[in-house]
Amino acid sequence: MHALWRTGVVAGATALVIAATLGPPALAQGDCANADLRPGPGDAAAFEHSVVCLVNAEREEAGRPRLQQDWRLARAAELHATDMVVREYFSHFSPGGSDVVERLRRVGYLPQRRFWMAGEVLSWGILWRSTPKAAVDAWLDSPPHRRAMLEPGFREIGAGAKLGNPVRHDYDGVTVAVELGRVG
Repeated sequence: MHALWRTGVVAGATALVIAATLGPPALAQGDCANADLRPGPGDAAAFEHSVVCLVNAEREEAGRPRLQQDWRLARAAELHATDMVVREYFSHFSPGGSDVVERLRRVGYLPQRRFWMAGEVLSWGILWRSTPKAAVDAWLDSPPHRRAMLEPGFREIGAGAKLGNPVRHDYDGVTVAVELGRVG
């Protein structure tokens, strides 16, 4: 399990105006479908959707705004989770040295000349620890991960899950990357 976040201002700061809007009714962790899913082939999308739902339920419980799903964050998360399984490492930094910022730039999420925030939480699990709820609960039990997930400045989220794990090959499992962000 790892948490990482960074902020950046390139070529000046941008003033931010935050408008409060009424949203859908509040979530509870129990409202999230597939929270106890131990994924098999074809279950990645359901797993990822459940992770996003559980993170948003925790954010709402903490008085934070829900995060909107962003396909670019989801793509970066999916690519990173897959890379970790295939290349057998578990880190915010790939063996070649790329980090979350580089990955988010590659998918077109981070701009060159505006304020941005980016964060990432990672998990891999086997057996009973390979469910969306187990991943989110483990992040909540870790102060740096909890801070990243509940950071009030984030506005968007993307989750990626890949069957397999980067460390143990004696059990099936799942590797999860969640990218958190805000631009402008």
